Amino acid sequence: MTRGEVVDSGADACHDLARRLVSRDDLLQLALESEDAVGIVGSRGDACRSTSGTEVFEAAVSLHRQGAMGGADVERASTDTSRGQFLANAASIGRFGLLLGLSVRGADDPTALYARALAEMRPLRDGPRRGSADREDLPIGVRTTRMYIRSLRLDGRETEAAALAAQDDAYFHGSGAEQYRGAFAFEAAACALALASGPSPIARNDAEFWCSERSARWPSRARYHLTLALTALASSNARRAEQHLTHAAGHLREHGTSSTWCTVLWLSVLLAYADVLVLRDAPEAAGAATSEALERVESLRSRWNVVSRSKSPLSVAIRSLYGDIARIAAQLGPYGASLGLRVTASAKQTGFAALLRAERVDLDDRVAGILDDILVAEQRLEDDELWEEDRTRLRVELRELRDELQKTISPLLADLVLPAQVSVAQIIEALDGRCYLDVVRLPLIAQPGHRGHRAWFRTFVGIDGSVEFEQVDTGEVPELDAEGTDGMRALRFAHRDDRRWRRLGAALLPPTLCGLLASATRQRPLPLVVSSHDLLLFLPWAALVVDDVSTALVERAMLAQVPAASCIVAEDVLSVTGPALVCLVAPLQATPQRPGRSGVQIDREREAWGIDGPIAEHPLRRCELDGRTPPTALGSGFAEALGREEYGVVHIAAHGSGSGLQQEMFLPESLSAARAMTMRWPAAVLLAVCHAGRLAHATDVEPLGLALAVLVTGARCVVGGIQDVDDAATGTLAAAVVFRLRAGYPLDRALREAQLQLVDRRPLDWAFLAALVR
Repeated sequence: MTRGEVVDSGADACHDLARRLVSRDDLLQLALESEDAVGIVGSRGDACRSTSGTEVFEAAVSLHRQGAMGGADVERASTDTSRGQFLANAASIGRFGLLLGLSVRGADDPTALYARALAEMRPLRDGPRRGSADREDLPIGVRTTRMYIRSLRLDGRETEAAALAAQDDAYFHGSGAEQYRGAFAFEAAACALALASGPSPIARNDAEFWCSERSARWPSRARYHLTLALTALASSNARRAEQHLTHAAGHLREHGTSSTWCTVLWLSVLLAYADVLVLRDAPEAAGAATSEALERVESLRSRWNVVSRSKSPLSVAIRSLYGDIARIAAQLGPYGASLGLRVTASAKQTGFAALLRAERVDLDDRVAGILDDILVAEQRLEDDELWEEDRTRLRVELRELRDELQKTISPLLADLVLPAQVSVAQIIEALDGRCYLDVVRLPLIAQPGHRGHRAWFRTFVGIDGSVEFEQVDTGEVPELDAEGTDGMRALRFAHRDDRRWRRLGAALLPPTLCGLLASATRQRPLPLVVSSHDLLLFLPWAALVVDDVSTALVERAMLAQVPAASCIVAEDVLSVTGPALVCLVAPLQATPQRPGRSGVQIDREREAWGIDGPIAEHPLRRCELDGRTPPTALGSGFAEALGREEYGVVHIAAHGSGSGLQQEMFLPESLSAARAMTMRWPAAVLLAVCHAGRLAHATDVEPLGLALAVLVTGARCVVGGIQDVDDAATGTLAAAVVFRLRAGYPLDRALREAQLQLVDRRPLDWAFLAALVR
């Protein structure tokens, strides 16, 4: 949708923005409440965060329900109020799950749970119309009532919710919860919007309260202005909405705090402001507001360490915020291009120290100690009540730990464990004249009554450093709208002239890139770095058709892939020097534990290395690149052999399976990605292994796998299979790569030359090995 189309949409556009404002705020508020609810269960909360799927929420719900009954796993609930709080916490987790389309066992009816919580808090449910005995608990009852109102609204019971939201001054007076008045007014406005009953007028008493000197310094006054903006949008008055959001941002800038809830309010205000500015055709100002929102998202991500706990509520919300920011940036033309690059790079950045520890990776003591120290420091930074002096000291400590990790293992591992803030200038400098294509799939915030979906966004950086960013139109490519990987896997059987290659190329490759490719040749290819995501990790990019005469991308580009933009370095892949460690596992070397699974067809690769004679029990060989010295059989295991001598290249042909840190190769002994991360690898590694070149970003988790493990610990370039690969075809292609390595080609160029030799065949024969670099 162009800016003109958005601006001309009038009332419909205003109402769409109003609904998105409410949905975004619901997501953020529920994520924050759920994050607190997951963390409040104490030491068991850490276990909840490392579990996958709905189990994260179900484990926490179970503990809260036990707490309400005085169970043994949590501190006993000794009062009506604390029992009600446990139930309200469980309800918030269930409500957040429903927002994501998940039914959380034990909290599948969150509205009923909120009602039970208020019943436990019966002295509080009607507000502070009583004596002072429970006065310190009064804000809890008001806050829980607000949650109940929101849950009623989300259940479609807007009339009930609106009636409960219409409270008078006496309800709030003396409760210590007057800061929630803005939230009640917001709910009334949201209900009016859902009921299409016209804008909800702000009650005179609310207006007088929020304009009084008493509330002048409260950050929550910004929610009052946010509510006025919502009401203005419901009245199709974008200009007035802009004014109210300007007041909200100005108030937060002057009176906001560093607390997480205030950051969340900031995000609601800034992104609503950016949306309205797009509607008002002010792209430069919209870009500035969205850029500030991204900076605050990064602060929130860093503060809560949410990336390394990829299933935590705030982490889920942050991924949706990335999608929302990308959606806005894609509408801003040149004003959103650099912002788009930043948000896609940030979305792929990962901090997976917690995951490494959760899976008990067998790291050496020094690295394990660094990771443990990082986790301790990050967990302490989550405390909103931490003194600023202590917060500064912990940040300095984390920077020092990052430097130590960088020196101990590699800069890439340091960047993955503790991501640095994305710098567009540094990315462009690291590209050093190469083009860059980044494609990412991000969730979009769903409007009320609709299930959320995910959209593809594309960033392109040209040779001159110019940046383009846009949302990908998937209308002609149903494979890109699929949630599973079947469409990408089916490409293994596609012939060279299959129309899918052209459709995918037209959808994924921007016109500017296609223009540059048209000027390139086989002999002078365009240097192109690609970063994939989600199901595109299964896509053989080399086979995409770039023009009307079925030219494959590999015929016009020198392709390399990276996990994320932050992994790009300004270094060429060099020719291989030094001996090769070769591990070619034949079928007869299958182990008793994995009969028939450990071997592949290796005849062509043996020939390429000059290995003849019968296949020995031990598949390891030391080979000289010049071929003057016959290959030497090694009787040791692979890990021992790799650690005993410095090699210039490693070549492995074997079966592989699994994903993430548990991805493994059978040599014939098993070598997992986790184990590979503890080894020192040479600059060039050829893995003729199924899935070895695939970086699993599935469902936005960390980009783990064998290729990344090898890149992290020394390799400059890794060639590996991105799907199940055909033994015979892969053997032929790998052998062609070896011949060129021995002729002095760098590994990435050796792969391209070998693919060009076979490009007229079916892509399965040549396109499913990819070069991954850092």
